Amino acid sequence: MFAKIVKYKKFIIPAVFILMITAIFCSCLFSNQFYNGHDARFHMNRIIGIVEALQDHQFPPRIYPYTNNGYGYASPLFYCDLFLYPFAILYYLGLPLVITYKVMIVFYSLLTAIIAFLVFGKIFRQNRITVYFCTIAYYCCNYRLYTVFARAAFGEILAMCFMPFIIYAVYKIFILKENSFVMLGISFSLVLMSHNITFIMTCAMFGIFTVYFFIVNFKDRDELKRLSIVIAKGVGVALLLTAWYLFPMLEQMLDQKFQINYLSEMYDLKLRVSNICNLLNSFINLDDDNLYTIINIGSPLLISLALYLFVAKNRYISFLACVSFIGIMCVCGVIPIYYLSQLNFIQFLIRIYIIIIPLLTLVCGYVVDCLLANNKTLVKTIFFVICIYSITNVIILDYSIYAEKDTIISDNITREELYDFSLEKSHRDHNGLEISAGEYLPITEIVDYLEETTFIKEITDDGYLDIIYDYDRQFTKISFTYDNPDGRKLIMLPQTYYKGYQAYEVVDGKEIPIETINEPTYKKVAFYVDEGLHTYTSRYVGTAVQKISLAVSLVSVLGLVAIEGKKYWKKWF
Repeated sequence: MFAKIVKYKKFIIPAVFILMITAIFCSCLFSNQFYNGHDARFHMNRIIGIVEALQDHQFPPRIYPYTNNGYGYASPLFYCDLFLYPFAILYYLGLPLVITYKVMIVFYSLLTAIIAFLVFGKIFRQNRITVYFCTIAYYCCNYRLYTVFARAAFGEILAMCFMPFIIYAVYKIFILKENSFVMLGISFSLVLMSHNITFIMTCAMFGIFTVYFFIVNFKDRDELKRLSIVIAKGVGVALLLTAWYLFPMLEQMLDQKFQINYLSEMYDLKLRVSNICNLLNSFINLDDDNLYTIINIGSPLLISLALYLFVAKNRYISFLACVSFIGIMCVCGVIPIYYLSQLNFIQFLIRIYIIIIPLLTLVCGYVVDCLLANNKTLVKTIFFVICIYSITNVIILDYSIYAEKDTIISDNITREELYDFSLEKSHRDHNGLEISAGEYLPITEIVDYLEETTFIKEITDDGYLDIIYDYDRQFTKISFTYDNPDGRKLIMLPQTYYKGYQAYEVVDGKEIPIETINEPTYKKVAFYVDEGLHTYTSRYVGTAVQKISLAVSLVSVLGLVAIEGKKYWKKWF
Protein backbone atom coordinates (compact mmCIF):
# COMPACT_ATOMS: atom_id res chain seq x y z
CA MET A 1 0.00 0.00 0.00
CA PHE A 2 2.80 2.38 0.96
CA ALA A 3 4.60 1.55 -2.28
CA LYS A 4 1.53 2.55 -4.27
CA ILE A 5 1.27 5.85 -2.40
CA VAL A 6 4.93 6.60 -3.16
CA LYS A 7 4.36 5.66 -6.80
CA TYR A 8 1.45 8.05 -7.19
CA LYS A 9 2.66 10.84 -4.90
CA LYS A 10 3.45 13.07 -7.89
CA PHE A 11 -0.32 13.08 -8.53
CA ILE A 12 -1.57 12.93 -4.93
CA ILE A 13 0.44 15.87 -3.58
CA PRO A 14 -0.62 18.31 -6.36
CA ALA A 15 -4.24 17.15 -6.03
CA VAL A 16 -4.20 17.73 -2.26
CA PHE A 17 -2.54 21.12 -2.78
CA ILE A 18 -5.11 22.22 -5.36
CA LEU A 19 -8.05 21.05 -3.25
CA MET A 20 -6.64 22.78 -0.17
CA ILE A 21 -6.09 26.19 -1.77
CA THR A 22 -9.52 25.98 -3.41
CA ALA A 23 -11.18 25.12 -0.10
CA ILE A 24 -9.37 28.00 1.62
CA PHE A 25 -10.05 30.45 -1.20
CA CYS A 26 -13.79 29.56 -1.31
CA SER A 27 -14.23 29.19 2.44
CA CYS A 28 -16.69 32.09 2.64
CA LEU A 29 -19.03 30.22 0.27
CA PHE A 30 -19.39 27.22 2.59
CA SER A 31 -22.19 28.68 4.71
CA ASN A 32 -25.91 29.31 4.45
CA GLN A 33 -25.34 32.99 3.64
CA PHE A 34 -23.91 34.81 0.65
CA TYR A 35 -22.18 38.14 0.16
CA ASN A 36 -24.13 39.75 -2.67
CA GLY A 37 -21.28 41.20 -4.73
CA HIS A 38 -21.68 44.07 -7.19
CA ASP A 39 -22.71 42.01 -10.25
CA ALA A 40 -23.85 38.79 -8.55
CA ARG A 41 -27.57 39.34 -9.23
CA PHE A 42 -26.87 40.06 -12.90
CA HIS A 43 -25.02 36.78 -13.32
CA MET A 44 -27.64 34.86 -11.36
CA ASN A 45 -30.24 36.32 -13.69
CA ARG A 46 -28.23 34.99 -16.62
CA ILE A 47 -28.73 31.51 -15.18
CA ILE A 48 -32.49 32.14 -14.96
CA GLY A 49 -32.54 33.57 -18.48
CA ILE A 50 -30.73 30.56 -19.95
CA VAL A 51 -33.33 28.20 -18.46
CA GLU A 52 -36.21 30.29 -19.82
CA ALA A 53 -34.57 30.54 -23.26
CA LEU A 54 -34.07 26.78 -23.44
CA GLN A 55 -37.72 26.28 -22.45
CA ASP A 56 -38.48 28.61 -25.37
CA HIS A 57 -36.64 26.10 -27.62
CA GLN A 58 -33.80 28.50 -28.27
CA PHE A 59 -30.52 26.72 -28.77
CA PRO A 60 -28.17 28.18 -28.08
CA PRO A 61 -30.04 30.71 -25.90
CA ARG A 62 -30.19 34.17 -27.48
CA ILE A 63 -32.97 36.08 -25.67
CA TYR A 64 -33.92 36.03 -21.98
CA PRO A 65 -37.71 36.19 -22.50
CA TYR A 66 -38.98 37.65 -19.18
CA THR A 67 -35.98 39.70 -18.08
CA ASN A 68 -36.33 43.48 -17.57
CA ASN A 69 -40.01 43.66 -16.69
CA GLY A 70 -40.91 41.17 -19.42
CA TYR A 71 -39.42 43.11 -22.33
CA GLY A 72 -36.67 40.57 -22.84
CA TYR A 73 -32.91 41.00 -22.94
CA ALA A 74 -30.37 39.64 -25.44
CA SER A 75 -27.38 39.37 -23.15
CA PRO A 76 -26.18 36.08 -24.74
CA LEU A 77 -25.78 37.80 -28.11
CA PHE A 78 -23.13 40.09 -26.62
CA TYR A 79 -21.88 38.33 -23.48
CA CYS A 80 -21.25 34.63 -24.04
CA ASP A 81 -23.19 32.27 -21.76
CA LEU A 82 -21.52 29.01 -22.78
CA PHE A 83 -19.81 28.38 -19.45
CA LEU A 84 -23.04 28.93 -17.50
CA TYR A 85 -25.00 26.18 -19.28
CA PRO A 86 -24.18 23.30 -16.87
CA PHE A 87 -25.22 25.38 -13.88
CA ALA A 88 -28.41 26.56 -15.54
CA ILE A 89 -29.30 22.86 -15.80
CA LEU A 90 -28.66 22.45 -12.06
CA TYR A 91 -30.97 25.38 -11.39
CA TYR A 92 -33.63 23.90 -13.67
CA LEU A 93 -33.38 20.62 -11.76
CA GLY A 94 -34.24 22.41 -8.54
CA LEU A 95 -31.02 23.66 -6.96
CA PRO A 96 -31.70 27.08 -5.32
CA LEU A 97 -30.41 30.03 -7.32
CA VAL A 98 -27.87 31.34 -4.81
CA ILE A 99 -26.48 27.85 -4.16
CA THR A 100 -26.23 27.30 -7.92
CA TYR A 101 -24.15 30.47 -8.21
CA LYS A 102 -21.94 29.35 -5.32
CA VAL A 103 -21.36 25.93 -6.90
CA MET A 104 -20.43 27.67 -10.15
CA ILE A 105 -17.85 29.89 -8.41
CA VAL A 106 -16.33 26.93 -6.55
CA PHE A 107 -16.13 24.90 -9.76
CA TYR A 108 -14.37 27.61 -11.78
CA SER A 109 -12.10 28.40 -8.83
CA LEU A 110 -11.06 24.75 -8.76
CA LEU A 111 -10.61 24.77 -12.53
CA THR A 112 -8.45 27.91 -12.30
CA ALA A 113 -6.17 26.21 -9.78
CA ILE A 114 -5.89 23.10 -11.96
CA ILE A 115 -5.14 25.04 -15.15
CA ALA A 116 -2.62 27.31 -13.42
CA PHE A 117 -0.81 24.35 -11.84
CA LEU A 118 -0.67 22.41 -15.10
CA VAL A 119 0.51 25.36 -17.20
CA PHE A 120 3.17 26.56 -14.78
CA GLY A 121 4.16 22.93 -14.32
CA LYS A 122 4.90 22.73 -18.05
CA ILE A 123 6.86 25.99 -18.09
CA PHE A 124 8.83 25.46 -14.86
CA ARG A 125 9.09 21.70 -15.02
CA GLN A 126 12.61 21.59 -13.55
CA ASN A 127 11.59 22.86 -10.11
CA ARG A 128 8.31 21.71 -8.58
CA ILE A 129 8.49 24.28 -5.77
CA THR A 130 8.41 27.00 -8.45
CA VAL A 131 5.14 25.57 -9.77
CA TYR A 132 3.57 25.75 -6.31
CA PHE A 133 4.85 29.30 -5.92
CA CYS A 134 3.36 30.43 -9.23
CA THR A 135 0.03 28.69 -8.65
CA ILE A 136 -0.61 30.23 -5.25
CA ALA A 137 0.70 33.66 -6.33
CA TYR A 138 -1.65 33.70 -9.33
CA TYR A 139 -4.61 32.03 -7.65
CA CYS A 140 -4.67 34.06 -4.43
CA CYS A 141 -3.61 37.48 -5.68
CA ASN A 142 -5.54 40.40 -4.22
CA TYR A 143 -7.13 41.43 -7.51
CA ARG A 144 -8.60 37.97 -8.07
CA LEU A 145 -9.92 37.80 -4.50
CA TYR A 146 -11.69 41.11 -4.95
CA THR A 147 -12.96 40.23 -8.42
CA VAL A 148 -14.50 36.94 -7.28
CA PHE A 149 -16.12 38.00 -4.03
CA ALA A 150 -16.59 41.78 -3.93
CA ARG A 151 -17.12 42.66 -7.59
CA ALA A 152 -18.63 39.27 -8.56
CA ALA A 153 -17.30 39.95 -12.07
CA PHE A 154 -17.96 36.49 -13.46
CA GLY A 155 -16.64 37.27 -16.94
CA GLU A 156 -13.29 38.29 -15.49
CA ILE A 157 -13.31 35.25 -13.20
CA LEU A 158 -13.60 33.05 -16.28
CA ALA A 159 -10.99 35.03 -18.20
CA MET A 160 -8.48 34.62 -15.38
CA CYS A 161 -9.30 30.91 -15.37
CA PHE A 162 -8.21 30.56 -19.01
CA MET A 163 -5.44 33.19 -19.24
CA PRO A 164 -2.73 30.64 -18.31
CA PHE A 165 -3.60 28.75 -21.51
CA ILE A 166 -2.62 31.83 -23.53
CA ILE A 167 0.63 32.06 -21.57
CA TYR A 168 1.33 28.42 -22.41
CA ALA A 169 0.44 28.85 -26.09
CA VAL A 170 2.80 31.84 -26.36
CA TYR A 171 5.51 29.88 -24.53
CA LYS A 172 5.22 26.94 -26.93
CA ILE A 173 5.10 29.07 -30.09
CA PHE A 174 7.65 31.78 -29.28
CA ILE A 175 10.09 30.08 -26.89
CA LEU A 176 9.90 26.38 -27.74
CA LYS A 177 9.31 27.26 -31.41
CA GLU A 178 6.50 24.73 -31.81
CA ASN A 179 3.73 25.19 -34.38
CA SER A 180 0.98 25.04 -31.75
CA PHE A 181 -1.57 27.11 -33.65
CA VAL A 182 -4.45 24.94 -32.39
CA MET A 183 -3.51 25.70 -28.79
CA LEU A 184 -3.24 29.39 -29.64
CA GLY A 185 -6.66 29.44 -31.31
CA ILE A 186 -8.38 27.51 -28.53
CA SER A 187 -6.87 29.65 -25.76
CA PHE A 188 -7.96 32.92 -27.37
CA SER A 189 -11.40 31.42 -28.07
CA LEU A 190 -11.84 30.56 -24.40
CA VAL A 191 -10.97 34.11 -23.33
CA LEU A 192 -13.28 35.67 -25.95
CA MET A 193 -16.16 33.48 -24.78
CA SER A 194 -15.41 34.53 -21.20
CA HIS A 195 -15.09 38.31 -21.35
CA ASN A 196 -14.96 40.58 -24.40
CA ILE A 197 -12.97 43.41 -22.81
CA THR A 198 -10.32 41.04 -21.45
CA PHE A 199 -10.08 39.48 -24.91
CA ILE A 200 -9.38 42.87 -26.51
CA MET A 201 -6.72 43.71 -23.91
CA THR A 202 -5.16 40.26 -24.34
CA CYS A 203 -4.99 40.72 -28.10
CA ALA A 204 -3.25 44.06 -27.55
CA MET A 205 -0.73 42.46 -25.20
CA PHE A 206 -0.15 39.57 -27.60
CA GLY A 207 0.44 42.10 -30.38
CA ILE A 208 2.98 43.99 -28.27
CA PHE A 209 4.88 40.80 -27.45
CA THR A 210 4.79 39.70 -31.11
CA VAL A 211 6.27 43.03 -32.25
CA TYR A 212 9.00 42.72 -29.60
CA PHE A 213 9.81 39.17 -30.75
CA PHE A 214 9.98 40.28 -34.37
CA ILE A 215 12.36 43.11 -33.46
CA VAL A 216 14.63 40.83 -31.41
CA ASN A 217 14.70 38.18 -34.14
CA PHE A 218 14.52 40.41 -37.22
CA LYS A 219 17.50 38.67 -38.86
CA ASP A 220 15.96 35.21 -38.64
CA ARG A 221 13.62 35.42 -41.64
CA ASP A 222 12.72 31.73 -41.54
CA GLU A 223 11.64 31.97 -37.91
CA LEU A 224 9.56 35.08 -38.55
CA LYS A 225 7.89 33.40 -41.52
CA ARG A 226 7.09 30.35 -39.39
CA LEU A 227 5.70 32.53 -36.64
CA SER A 228 3.52 34.55 -39.04
CA ILE A 229 2.00 31.37 -40.46
CA VAL A 230 1.35 29.93 -36.99
CA ILE A 231 -0.35 33.13 -35.81
CA ALA A 232 -2.47 33.32 -38.98
CA LYS A 233 -3.57 29.71 -38.49
CA GLY A 234 -4.29 30.37 -34.82
CA VAL A 235 -6.49 33.33 -35.75
CA GLY A 236 -8.31 31.12 -38.24
CA VAL A 237 -8.94 28.43 -35.59
CA ALA A 238 -10.24 31.05 -33.16
CA LEU A 239 -12.60 32.51 -35.77
CA LEU A 240 -14.00 29.09 -36.60
CA LEU A 241 -14.50 28.07 -32.98
CA THR A 242 -16.14 31.35 -31.93
CA ALA A 243 -18.13 31.97 -35.14
CA TRP A 244 -21.37 30.89 -33.39
CA TYR A 245 -20.96 33.77 -30.92
CA LEU A 246 -18.81 36.36 -32.67
CA PHE A 247 -20.68 36.81 -35.95
CA PRO A 248 -24.21 37.00 -34.45
CA MET A 249 -22.88 39.68 -32.08
CA LEU A 250 -21.45 41.68 -34.98
CA GLU A 251 -24.70 41.22 -36.90
CA GLN A 252 -26.72 42.76 -34.06
CA MET A 253 -24.31 45.67 -33.62
CA LEU A 254 -24.46 46.45 -37.33
CA ASP A 255 -28.26 46.31 -37.29
CA GLN A 256 -28.84 49.02 -34.64
CA LYS A 257 -27.10 51.02 -31.92
CA PHE A 258 -26.88 49.65 -28.40
CA GLN A 259 -25.71 51.23 -25.20
CA ILE A 260 -22.53 49.15 -25.49
CA ASN A 261 -21.67 51.12 -28.63
CA TYR A 262 -21.13 54.14 -26.40
CA LEU A 263 -18.97 52.60 -23.65
CA SER A 264 -16.21 55.11 -24.35
CA GLU A 265 -18.67 57.92 -23.65
CA MET A 266 -20.32 56.25 -20.64
CA TYR A 267 -17.09 55.92 -18.63
CA ASP A 268 -14.24 58.26 -17.72
CA LEU A 269 -10.96 56.60 -16.76
CA LYS A 270 -9.82 59.80 -15.05
CA LEU A 271 -12.26 58.97 -12.25
CA ARG A 272 -10.92 55.43 -11.88
CA VAL A 273 -7.25 55.92 -11.13
CA SER A 274 -5.89 53.76 -8.32
CA ASN A 275 -3.91 55.33 -5.50
CA ILE A 276 -0.20 54.48 -5.95
CA CYS A 277 0.17 54.16 -2.19
CA ASN A 278 -2.33 51.34 -2.36
CA LEU A 279 0.33 49.15 -3.98
CA LEU A 280 1.96 48.84 -0.58
CA ASN A 281 -1.21 47.58 1.13
CA SER A 282 -0.40 43.92 1.67
CA PHE A 283 -3.86 42.75 2.64
CA ILE A 284 -7.20 43.12 0.94
CA ASN A 285 -9.45 45.88 2.22
CA LEU A 286 -13.19 46.32 1.81
CA ASP A 287 -13.61 49.32 4.09
CA ASP A 288 -13.03 52.09 1.54
CA ASP A 289 -16.04 53.32 -0.43
CA ASN A 290 -14.00 53.83 -3.59
CA LEU A 291 -13.10 50.35 -4.80
CA TYR A 292 -10.81 51.72 -7.52
CA THR A 293 -8.33 52.93 -4.90
CA ILE A 294 -8.13 49.75 -2.83
CA ILE A 295 -7.59 46.93 -5.32
CA ASN A 296 -3.99 45.90 -5.95
CA ILE A 297 -2.10 42.84 -7.12
CA GLY A 298 -0.83 41.77 -3.72
CA SER A 299 2.61 41.56 -2.13
CA PRO A 300 3.96 38.25 -3.57
CA LEU A 301 3.80 39.40 -7.20
CA LEU A 302 4.95 42.92 -6.40
CA ILE A 303 7.94 41.66 -4.40
CA SER A 304 8.81 39.24 -7.20
CA LEU A 305 8.96 42.16 -9.61
CA ALA A 306 11.33 44.00 -7.27
CA LEU A 307 13.52 40.91 -6.71
CA TYR A 308 14.00 40.51 -10.45
CA LEU A 309 16.42 43.44 -10.24
CA PHE A 310 18.82 41.22 -8.26
CA VAL A 311 18.85 38.01 -10.33
CA ALA A 312 20.36 37.04 -13.68
CA LYS A 313 18.47 38.63 -16.53
CA ASN A 314 16.57 36.95 -19.36
CA ARG A 315 15.57 39.16 -22.29
CA TYR A 316 12.01 37.85 -22.49
CA ILE A 317 11.45 37.95 -18.74
CA SER A 318 12.95 41.45 -18.69
CA PHE A 319 10.43 42.48 -21.32
CA LEU A 320 7.55 41.01 -19.29
CA ALA A 321 8.82 42.74 -16.15
CA CYS A 322 9.02 46.11 -17.94
CA VAL A 323 5.55 45.71 -19.45
CA SER A 324 4.15 44.72 -16.03
CA PHE A 325 5.73 47.73 -14.36
CA ILE A 326 4.38 50.05 -17.06
CA GLY A 327 0.92 48.49 -16.65
CA ILE A 328 0.97 49.06 -12.90
CA MET A 329 2.02 52.67 -13.43
CA CYS A 330 -0.89 53.11 -15.86
CA VAL A 331 -3.37 51.78 -13.30
CA CYS A 332 -1.96 54.18 -10.70
CA GLY A 333 -2.14 57.15 -13.05
CA VAL A 334 1.62 57.78 -13.08
CA ILE A 335 1.49 57.13 -16.83
CA PRO A 336 -1.61 59.14 -17.81
CA ILE A 337 -3.25 56.83 -20.35
CA TYR A 338 -6.57 57.90 -18.84
CA TYR A 339 -6.41 60.91 -21.18
CA LEU A 340 -6.93 58.54 -24.12
CA SER A 341 -10.71 58.53 -24.36
CA GLN A 342 -10.51 55.64 -26.83
CA LEU A 343 -9.55 53.41 -23.89
CA ASN A 344 -12.65 54.26 -21.87
CA PHE A 345 -14.29 51.07 -23.13
CA ILE A 346 -12.26 49.08 -20.55
CA GLN A 347 -14.38 50.97 -17.95
CA PHE A 348 -11.92 50.54 -15.05
CA LEU A 349 -8.15 50.98 -15.16
CA ILE A 350 -7.78 48.16 -12.63
CA ARG A 351 -8.81 45.74 -15.39
CA ILE A 352 -5.29 46.09 -16.76
CA TYR A 353 -4.28 43.86 -13.85
CA ILE A 354 -6.00 40.93 -15.59
CA ILE A 355 -3.27 40.82 -18.23
CA ILE A 356 -0.48 42.03 -15.94
CA ILE A 357 -0.95 39.32 -13.29
CA PRO A 358 -0.15 36.35 -15.63
CA LEU A 359 3.00 38.17 -16.80
CA LEU A 360 4.05 38.90 -13.22
CA THR A 361 3.47 35.26 -12.33
CA LEU A 362 6.02 34.25 -14.97
CA VAL A 363 8.45 36.81 -13.54
CA CYS A 364 7.76 35.33 -10.09
CA GLY A 365 8.51 31.82 -11.36
CA TYR A 366 11.76 32.93 -12.97
CA VAL A 367 12.89 34.69 -9.77
CA VAL A 368 12.09 31.63 -7.67
CA ASP A 369 14.03 29.43 -10.10
CA CYS A 370 17.06 31.70 -9.74
CA LEU A 371 16.80 31.76 -5.95
CA LEU A 372 16.44 27.97 -5.81
CA ALA A 373 19.79 27.61 -7.51
CA ASN A 374 21.41 29.42 -4.56
CA ASN A 375 19.39 28.63 -1.45
CA LYS A 376 16.57 26.06 -1.42
CA THR A 377 15.97 26.45 2.31
CA LEU A 378 15.35 30.18 1.91
CA VAL A 379 12.90 29.61 -0.93
CA LYS A 380 10.96 26.98 1.04
CA THR A 381 10.77 29.38 3.97
CA ILE A 382 9.47 32.15 1.72
CA PHE A 383 6.91 29.76 0.25
CA PHE A 384 5.68 28.90 3.73
CA VAL A 385 5.37 32.62 4.52
CA ILE A 386 3.39 33.23 1.30
CA CYS A 387 1.02 30.39 2.16
CA ILE A 388 0.38 31.92 5.59
CA TYR A 389 -0.03 35.34 3.97
CA SER A 390 -2.59 34.03 1.46
CA ILE A 391 -4.60 32.22 4.14
CA THR A 392 -4.57 35.34 6.33
CA ASN A 393 -5.73 37.45 3.40
CA VAL A 394 -8.67 35.13 2.76
CA ILE A 395 -9.61 35.23 6.45
CA ILE A 396 -9.52 39.04 6.37
CA LEU A 397 -11.74 39.00 3.29
CA ASP A 398 -14.20 36.63 4.99
CA TYR A 399 -14.37 38.85 8.05
CA SER A 400 -14.84 42.01 5.94
CA ILE A 401 -17.55 40.37 3.84
CA TYR A 402 -19.70 39.21 6.73
CA ALA A 403 -19.29 42.54 8.50
CA GLU A 404 -21.26 44.06 5.60
CA LYS A 405 -24.70 43.11 6.96
CA ASP A 406 -26.62 45.08 4.32
CA THR A 407 -25.23 42.97 1.50
CA ILE A 408 -25.66 39.51 3.05
CA ILE A 409 -28.47 37.36 1.65
CA SER A 410 -29.58 33.87 2.55
CA ASP A 411 -29.17 30.84 0.31
CA ASN A 412 -32.93 30.28 0.14
CA ILE A 413 -33.88 33.81 -0.96
CA THR A 414 -36.59 33.77 -3.61
CA ARG A 415 -36.15 35.13 -7.10
CA GLU A 416 -38.79 37.82 -6.42
CA GLU A 417 -36.94 39.00 -3.30
CA LEU A 418 -33.64 39.04 -5.16
CA TYR A 419 -35.00 41.17 -8.01
CA ASP A 420 -37.23 43.68 -6.29
CA PHE A 421 -37.88 46.35 -8.92
CA SER A 422 -38.22 49.10 -6.35
CA LEU A 423 -34.58 48.86 -5.27
CA GLU A 424 -33.17 50.79 -8.22
CA LYS A 425 -36.29 52.22 -9.81
CA SER A 426 -35.46 55.71 -8.61
CA HIS A 427 -32.43 56.15 -10.86
CA ARG A 428 -32.76 53.59 -13.63
CA ASP A 429 -35.24 53.19 -16.51
CA HIS A 430 -34.65 49.43 -16.46
CA ASN A 431 -34.26 46.72 -13.84
CA GLY A 432 -30.62 47.26 -12.99
CA LEU A 433 -30.62 44.34 -10.60
CA GLU A 434 -31.31 41.97 -13.48
CA ILE A 435 -29.39 43.59 -16.33
CA SER A 436 -26.87 45.79 -14.50
CA ALA A 437 -26.09 48.90 -16.60
CA GLY A 438 -28.29 47.72 -19.47
CA GLU A 439 -25.39 47.79 -21.92
CA TYR A 440 -27.17 45.46 -24.35
CA LEU A 441 -30.35 47.51 -24.61
CA PRO A 442 -30.98 49.43 -27.85
CA ILE A 443 -30.59 53.20 -27.70
CA THR A 444 -34.11 54.60 -27.37
CA GLU A 445 -35.54 58.06 -27.01
CA ILE A 446 -38.27 57.75 -24.39
CA VAL A 447 -38.62 54.15 -23.23
CA ASP A 448 -38.82 53.47 -19.49
CA TYR A 449 -38.97 49.71 -19.07
CA LEU A 450 -40.23 49.94 -15.50
CA GLU A 451 -42.95 52.55 -16.05
CA GLU A 452 -44.14 51.29 -19.45
CA THR A 453 -47.25 49.14 -19.53
CA THR A 454 -46.85 45.72 -21.10
CA PHE A 455 -49.75 46.11 -23.52
CA ILE A 456 -49.69 45.79 -27.27
CA LYS A 457 -49.86 49.31 -28.65
CA GLU A 458 -50.90 51.10 -31.82
CA ILE A 459 -48.46 53.67 -33.19
CA THR A 460 -50.27 56.90 -34.02
CA ASP A 461 -49.21 60.35 -35.16
CA ASP A 462 -49.51 61.58 -31.58
CA GLY A 463 -47.58 58.74 -30.02
CA TYR A 464 -49.18 55.42 -29.12
CA LEU A 465 -52.36 54.09 -27.56
CA ASP A 466 -52.93 50.93 -25.54
CA ILE A 467 -55.22 48.84 -27.68
CA ILE A 468 -54.94 45.15 -26.78
CA TYR A 469 -55.20 43.85 -23.25
CA ASP A 470 -55.97 40.22 -24.03
CA TYR A 471 -53.10 38.26 -25.53
CA ASP A 472 -51.33 35.01 -24.83
CA ARG A 473 -47.63 34.93 -24.08
CA GLN A 474 -45.30 31.94 -23.87
CA PHE A 475 -41.71 33.11 -23.39
CA THR A 476 -40.85 35.13 -26.56
CA LYS A 477 -44.04 34.03 -28.36
CA ILE A 478 -46.99 36.44 -28.28
CA SER A 479 -50.34 35.48 -29.86
CA PHE A 480 -53.45 37.62 -30.19
CA THR A 481 -56.55 38.21 -32.29
CA TYR A 482 -57.42 41.77 -33.23
CA ASP A 483 -60.46 43.18 -34.99
CA ASN A 484 -59.10 46.23 -36.74
CA PRO A 485 -61.95 48.60 -37.67
CA ASP A 486 -59.79 50.98 -39.69
CA GLY A 487 -57.11 50.69 -42.36
CA ARG A 488 -53.65 49.25 -42.06
CA LYS A 489 -52.03 50.04 -38.70
CA LEU A 490 -48.60 49.63 -37.13
CA ILE A 491 -48.76 47.51 -33.97
CA MET A 492 -45.96 47.50 -31.36
CA LEU A 493 -45.42 44.56 -29.00
CA PRO A 494 -44.11 44.82 -25.42
CA GLN A 495 -40.76 43.33 -26.43
CA THR A 496 -37.36 44.94 -26.96
CA TYR A 497 -36.33 44.50 -30.59
CA TYR A 498 -33.34 42.38 -31.53
CA LYS A 499 -32.75 41.09 -35.03
CA GLY A 500 -34.27 37.63 -35.27
CA TYR A 501 -37.85 38.34 -34.16
CA GLN A 502 -40.43 37.22 -36.70
CA ALA A 503 -44.14 38.05 -36.88
CA TYR A 504 -46.77 35.85 -38.56
CA GLU A 505 -50.40 36.08 -39.60
CA VAL A 506 -52.26 32.87 -38.80
CA VAL A 507 -54.45 31.77 -41.72
CA ASP A 508 -56.32 28.44 -41.53
CA GLY A 509 -53.99 27.34 -38.74
CA LYS A 510 -50.84 28.12 -40.72
CA GLU A 511 -48.34 30.82 -39.84
CA ILE A 512 -47.53 33.09 -42.77
CA PRO A 513 -44.44 35.31 -42.19
CA ILE A 514 -45.06 39.04 -42.44
CA GLU A 515 -42.67 41.96 -42.36
CA THR A 516 -41.27 42.50 -38.86
CA ILE A 517 -40.13 46.02 -38.02
CA ASN A 518 -37.81 47.59 -35.49
CA GLU A 519 -40.01 50.52 -34.44
CA PRO A 520 -37.56 53.44 -34.87
CA THR A 521 -38.48 55.45 -31.77
CA TYR A 522 -39.23 52.81 -29.16
CA LYS A 523 -36.98 50.02 -30.49
CA LYS A 524 -39.66 47.40 -29.96
CA VAL A 525 -40.94 44.58 -32.12
CA ALA A 526 -43.60 45.93 -34.51
CA PHE A 527 -45.53 44.95 -37.62
CA TYR A 528 -48.53 46.12 -39.67
CA VAL A 529 -52.00 44.64 -39.18
CA ASP A 530 -54.65 44.70 -41.87
CA GLU A 531 -58.27 45.83 -41.55
CA GLY A 532 -60.67 43.24 -40.19
CA LEU A 533 -60.41 40.29 -37.80
CA HIS A 534 -57.00 38.61 -37.91
CA THR A 535 -54.85 36.40 -35.68
CA TYR A 536 -51.15 37.13 -35.29
CA THR A 537 -48.15 35.60 -33.56
CA SER A 538 -44.60 36.76 -33.03
CA ARG A 539 -41.55 35.03 -31.54
CA TYR A 540 -37.78 34.98 -31.62
CA VAL A 541 -36.57 32.55 -34.29
CA GLY A 542 -33.01 33.79 -34.83
CA THR A 543 -31.25 34.75 -38.02
CA ALA A 544 -29.53 32.97 -40.89
CA VAL A 545 -26.17 34.26 -39.64
CA GLN A 546 -26.81 32.63 -36.26
CA LYS A 547 -27.69 29.28 -37.80
CA ILE A 548 -24.83 29.22 -40.33
CA SER A 549 -22.19 30.36 -37.82
CA LEU A 550 -23.37 27.75 -35.30
CA ALA A 551 -23.01 25.03 -37.95
CA VAL A 552 -19.52 26.30 -38.82
CA SER A 553 -18.41 26.18 -35.18
CA LEU A 554 -19.89 22.73 -34.58
CA VAL A 555 -18.17 21.31 -37.68
CA SER A 556 -14.92 23.01 -36.64
CA VAL A 557 -15.06 21.52 -33.14
CA LEU A 558 -15.74 18.05 -34.53
CA GLY A 559 -12.94 18.47 -37.07
CA LEU A 560 -10.43 19.55 -34.41
CA VAL A 561 -11.44 16.68 -32.13
CA ALA A 562 -10.97 14.23 -35.01
CA ILE A 563 -7.59 15.65 -36.07
CA GLU A 564 -6.14 15.96 -32.56
CA GLY A 565 -7.69 12.64 -31.51
CA LYS A 566 -5.98 10.90 -34.43
CA LYS A 567 -2.61 12.26 -33.27
CA TYR A 568 -3.06 10.95 -29.75
CA TRP A 569 -4.42 7.64 -31.04
CA LYS A 570 -1.22 7.10 -33.02
CA LYS A 571 0.86 8.18 -30.03
CA TRP A 572 -0.81 5.77 -27.62
CA PHE A 573 -1.37 2.80 -29.92
